[in-house]
Amino acid sequence: MSPHNCKQNNAICSFQVFNALSYATDIFERNKAGHAKRVAYTSLKIAHQLNLPIADRNRLFHGAILHDVGIGFAINEAYQENRDYSVIEHTQNGSVIVEDFFHDQGITEAVLYHHENYDGSGYMGLRGSEIPLFAQIINLASYFDTIYERKATYSEARKDNQAAILKQGGLLFDPKLVEVFMEMSLAEGFWLDYRHENFDTLLERIVEYDQTKFSLDDFQKVALIFAKMIDDKSKFTKDHSVNIAQYMLETAKMKGFDEETQQKAYIAGLLHDIGKVSVPSSILDKPGPLTLEERNHIKVHPYYTGLILDHIPNIEEISRWASGHHEFIDGTGYPERLKGEELDYFSRLIGVCDVYEALTEDRPYRKAMAYSDAWDVLHQMRDEQTLCPSACSDLKRVTDRLVRP
Repeated sequence: MSPHNCKQNNAICSFQVFNALSYATDIFERNKAGHAKRVAYTSLKIAHQLNLPIADRNRLFHGAILHDVGIGFAINEAYQENRDYSVIEHTQNGSVIVEDFFHDQGITEAVLYHHENYDGSGYMGLRGSEIPLFAQIINLASYFDTIYERKATYSEARKDNQAAILKQGGLLFDPKLVEVFMEMSLAEGFWLDYRHENFDTLLERIVEYDQTKFSLDDFQKVALIFAKMIDDKSKFTKDHSVNIAQYMLETAKMKGFDEETQQKAYIAGLLHDIGKVSVPSSILDKPGPLTLEERNHIKVHPYYTGLILDHIPNIEEISRWASGHHEFIDGTGYPERLKGEELDYFSRLIGVCDVYEALTEDRPYRKAMAYSDAWDVLHQMRDEQTLCPSACSDLKRVTDRLVRP
């Protein structure tokens, strides 16, 4: 099933899921926007030139679109341990993630070895044919995207980049693979595509899927991975997203919602802070008062949550609930200043869950509040018509059962 058909059939298409999460990784890395998508595109063009089977092209796509998926974990670990970030950690972390999800050695090795060089100068010292083909292709595609100057004219880009790739034959890349790239890049369409503003469209055109859709269970597995990455950005939010997801789930059960709605509420809790990929850890962990600029930086994160999740068709409810977790019923929240009936039940509930969890967590500027003190604050916000009274009452019943001392 093509990505387009996924939209038509109301399926959660894995193409769109990984496309969205590659966008989140780009934001986290502060990489050139769309880096992973362009690497996937060039990798697939090379695969076509090599006449790789469709099944292998699909596997290569997954390795390429997710080649930097471990970078968030590596950056978090380095930050928490007050040391420099290591590239080898991001490839190792990424390989663990894709292995847990795909259980496919080819995809795992593509991610693990994509920084290995043909002459053995890479981080793990593999050389020549020791480096799996998928990893070699991704390495070349990633290098090409790194050196490509988007402001250059069509003719300049073609001349300069072909020369740069040729120069690395026998060094970074297998000379035979360089020959394949040079032959593939003779087509004017490749260079014209590379200047295209919408790589989603280009990828949809060349990705050939033999799978139909993600189930909610599949999507939940991906959500758990990214919830951990986001929560690990700060030592003060280790279980923040998982806890909120559990409160959402338990409240939905208590209210008698169907199992699908319960699971969507759980996933919304897991992903509500995915937009924090846009916020530096130094701001999240700052021990003193934030400047106005720093507060504004934090305020953009629910906007990015919606922006990332809106890349995925057919999860509109999850996206709406997740991105609405800082909206208040009196219209004083952010980023959309929604109020009253503009917020549905789960958009209201996730806001209450977020306030409760924040109050009962240690933060850089204060210790966690006691249970009763936290609920005093929540009840005051309820009385001031900031938080929804019914959502507060529902969550109180759940926390009384699950966590009350």
